[in-house]
Amino acid sequence: MVKESFVDKEQNKVRLLTVCQACKGKKLYKFINFGPMPKPNIYQTREEVIQHGQISYQLDANLCMNCGLVQLGEIIPSSELFADNYAYRTPDAMKFDFRNGAHETIDISKIPEGSKVLEIGSNVGLCLKEYKRLGMKVIGVDPATKYAKQANKAGIKTLIEPFTPVLASEIVKKMGKMDIVTAANVLQHIPDIRGTIEGIATLLAPKGVFTLEFPYLGNILTNTDFDTFYAEHYYYLSLKPLQRMFEDFGLTIVHAKHLPDIHCGSMRIFVKHAPSKMSLVAKEILKHEEEQGFYDPNKFAAFRVKVNDIMYQIHEHLHIAKMRGERIVAHGSSAKFVTLTNYGHIGSDMIEYVADSTIAKHGKVTPGMGIPVVSEDRLIKDAPDLIFNGIRNFYQQNKSKYGEIKRKNPKTKILIPIPEVEYK
Repeated sequence: MVKESFVDKEQNKVRLLTVCQACKGKKLYKFINFGPMPKPNIYQTREEVIQHGQISYQLDANLCMNCGLVQLGEIIPSSELFADNYAYRTPDAMKFDFRNGAHETIDISKIPEGSKVLEIGSNVGLCLKEYKRLGMKVIGVDPATKYAKQANKAGIKTLIEPFTPVLASEIVKKMGKMDIVTAANVLQHIPDIRGTIEGIATLLAPKGVFTLEFPYLGNILTNTDFDTFYAEHYYYLSLKPLQRMFEDFGLTIVHAKHLPDIHCGSMRIFVKHAPSKMSLVAKEILKHEEEQGFYDPNKFAAFRVKVNDIMYQIHEHLHIAKMRGERIVAHGSSAKFVTLTNYGHIGSDMIEYVADSTIAKHGKVTPGMGIPVVSEDRLIKDAPDLIFNGIRNFYQQNKSKYGEIKRKNPKTKILIPIPEVEYK
């Protein structure tokens, strides 16, 4: 059983990837290069950008030809990405997903009230609030100081530090093992993926359940979700490489569930200590990955071609709207929006502003391209001709808002950029 972590011990340095972070394989296929990219969730005022500048990092993605893990080619330390001015806050729109996930996990684990639940990457504690509401004892772990403090103030005990095997051992000594460990859209954010799984194996009670939710590689490839690639997402996950890593630490996937409406297509998996049986559904997904060529470099080469075709379409549509004199703004200054605008060199000369619900971003500019960020109220007030949707993964949740804008300006169009340009 291999229990080694392959992450450089100098955690404060940017590292160029030379081996796979899952299996240490040396054959990595670089299938796309996005060029220099800023940190996607660090927001500054225009004056701060002029005074201090912005650091960019190379963004490219690689397929391990040995185990199939997709990973970035340059690893930025978490301490640089999740600083005090980190601006991502878990959207309220995720409450329904968290509620479903909590109920499903408790049902699978069959644990009683008063059982212990730990969340990795708990942010402001939205997910843990659902478990607490169901009678569980909860604790969160998150290195993002600002939001972890908010969670503590709201009564969700949160440790403000990165999750590591050492921390996992300390928690076990002080609190005992956990009946449920959960991580929603966070494993891909942790550089030491093997160390994280080692820590989970340490934390998990003998009959406990680890539930993991993540944007699924299958949907990324099928829908050409290239805006999902950014510095905080070190990994792009699928079942085959995950199962291989879990087995290294005495764990196994027991069930998997596709979530097509979460983040443009996610997977929720349930993991237990071995020996545990894998469900027929999970086996079928693994088989499907192989049959669909998930680990074939030709599939990734075709992905790159589609990405460039979509960027061409986006530029064409925006330029036509500009020539017509239409007022163009954006909705949702997400990390996806930052990747798309930087890769496409789309700035404030094309998009007047981006409206966002996160107060911490207001009065600042988007990383890299410097598009002003304003309150969502401005979007409704202005009712512009063209709204570039920067949070397409939350389109359904914003339909009523768009309806209100269209009642004010019947000519308003919502541009959805991916998987192909369309208007709503």
